[in-house]
This record gives sequence, C-alpha cells and structure tokens, in this order.
Amino acid sequence: MLFFFNILADVLFPKRCVGCERYGAWWCQSCYKSVTLHTVQDASTPPSDSVLKTVWVAASYDQESLQRALHAFKYQFVTALAKPLGGLMVDFCKSTASAGMQADMIVAVPLFYKRERWRGFNQAQLLAQAVGHHRNLSVVPALKRQVSTRPQVGLDAPARRLNVQGAFICPNPAVVAGRRVLLVDDVISTGSTLAACAEALYQAGAVRVEAFVLTKN
Repeated sequence: MLFFFNILADVLFPKRCVGCERYGAWWCQSCYKSVTLHTVQDASTPPSDSVLKTVWVAASYDQESLQRALHAFKYQFVTALAKPLGGLMVDFCKSTASAGMQADMIVAVPLFYKRERWRGFNQAQLLAQAVGHHRNLSVVPALKRQVSTRPQVGLDAPARRLNVQGAFICPNPAVVAGRRVLLVDDVISTGSTLAACAEALYQAGAVRVEAFVLTKN
C-alpha cells in the first residue's frame, strides 16, 4: 500500500531540484556535483573558542546550489536532502583534506526536545549518521540541550555565546570519558554552539573534541 502512496505522491507532487528547478530529483546530480569541496589548505578553520581543537568545514557557503539545498533541508523540511548533503561530508572525508581528523565516536549537536518534536528531525543527527556510516563510528546521543534557547540567527557573537551558555549537558559522562569526539553540525557561524557543546563534553571527561560541519556561514 505504501508503495502506491509513494507513486501517487510523485505524480501529484513531483520532485523538483532545489538548485536548477528541473523535475526529477530534490537535488539533481549536476547541481550536487557543482559544489566545490574545500581543499587541504582551507579545510579547517581556526576555532572561535580554544576549547575546540579543530573545526573541519567541508564546503564554502558562497555556493548558491548548496545554500538552496541546505535551506530546503532545514526550513522546508525536505529530509530527502540529508542523503546528498551528508554525501558531501562523506566526500570530504574521502579526500586528503580530512587527513588528521581524529575520533572514537560521533556526537550530533542536539536540538531542544520540543523543537525536534515540532520539526520531526534533527538535521545534525541525519548528517552525523552519514559520516558515522562512512567512518564506521557510532553516532552517540551523548549530549542533551537542557535549555530552549532562542535561534542564533540574527544575534551577534557575544549574544550568541551568552544565548547557549550552559545550554548543553552530558547526562551520562561514562559514554564520552576518555574518548575522542567528533562533533557534527550543519553550519558554523561564530562557533558559539559548538564551543558550548565541546565544553559539556570536556566536563564529562572527553579527551579531545573536534567539530565537523557541512559549511561555514
């Protein structure tokens, strides 16, 4: 029955590429392949907070096709885009640009539970699963967002840091104690959210925390 519903949905609401608007896929291969990944020279960005050892960035944000795909994924809830967007992060992992990335486990930046329930998914979790599958690492729900913070969009750097201060905890420290953690999110701006997550992980006993994001805004 589900098979026929899917066929009907494709007929009534055909997939249209978020990049070029051609029908057939949510993000066509041409638009996907148009995204240029970072090279070894610009793959990592200096952390905005010293608590983060390294921030790996897969691709530059100034690519219209990537911007459109990410916007549709996050704000139009096109979860099918998790696969190609996660694919970009996997492609980056396959390149020499990711040499030196260290991790024993992957942790996705969590949403507040009410927001995730309303949205229906956590975009960072879906991207983390793609990376974890490629690197043969477990994606562990080690962090909890205990405060419903306001969206970071529109806030300056000091306000962003204050907004997420103390927002994250690690309920079960034994999960990360003595481990190297790769923290995954979709976008980094000032790095305040990632730094707050890293602080919680270090407090729980993690020995190293690196961040890996799809792009930097």
